[in-house]
Amino acid sequence: IMKKLMMMALMAVVATTAFAQDEVVKNAKKLFSKGDYNGAVEMLKPALTSDETLDKAAAWNLLTDIYYDQYSKQADAAVKSMVPGAKEKADSAVMFSSAVKAWEAAIETDKYDQLPDAKGKVKRKFLSANQNRFKPMAITFVQGGQYYYSNKNNEEAIRLWKTYVNMRETSLFKDVPEADFPKESFYNDIVYYCALLSYQIKNYDYAGIYAKKMV
Repeated sequence: IMKKLMMMALMAVVATTAFAQDEVVKNAKKLFSKGDYNGAVEMLKPALTSDETLDKAAAWNLLTDIYYDQYSKQADAAVKSMVPGAKEKADSAVMFSSAVKAWEAAIETDKYDQLPDAKGKVKRKFLSANQNRFKPMAITFVQGGQYYYSNKNNEEAIRLWKTYVNMRETSLFKDVPEADFPKESFYNDIVYYCALLSYQIKNYDYAGIYAKKMV
């Protein structure tokens, strides 16, 4: 009887912890719906790493949504700012930082999304949506690299350019036919800069990797 009671108590603790993490995700979603990006991210962080989070893929995809929405708002502002006499201006640093953070969160989403469920089946719930929204962002990562490079931030420039160069090799796009996601004519130019900047900051391993990617 004592053993049974201890097991019941343990199961209750586990269920309570899992419920708590589920509530964290829900509360983060509420903050996101109010436009509180920073608050939502901070609220969500514990659920991203906790073993008690019931749906890790959904938690990471919420982080993807948060950063993607933040990027989109700045991207819209950038387009509107081009109209003569426009008062709206975009924050380029926020735009490009949010773009790459959204991408990195999407990669984590897909990592957990590929895990089999209780029946041993893999159902990638977020794959299609993330492919659709990130495929057009290849150019954004190129522009982001240029932005950081012009501001003498080589490490962030490489981060954005590496994202662009490696997109098609990630789990999100590796099975997409080349005809559906062709490389741009300037692809090798960006690979060259990845190699060059890696060498300049003495990251010789990466310099060699990207040098070999040049056709």
